[in-house]
Amino acid sequence: MNNTLYFLGGILSLILGIFIVINQIKFFLKKEKDELGFNFGFLISGICAIMLGIGLIEHYWSLV
Repeated sequence: MNNTLYFLGGILSLILGIFIVINQIKFFLKKEKDELGFNFGFLISGICAIMLGIGLIEHYWSLV
């Protein structure tokens, strides 16, 4: 059961990361800015979520 949670957490993290990155790219292409300018921190957090998801899935496959 614990190994399955690694896989499910990895898939969910991967989906969340892809969703964040796609939304930020759409935001950058519109060239809209908020009062602080572009939010690169949110884009970086999306990339980190993708990396975490890949790491969890890889950890799951190494245990199987």
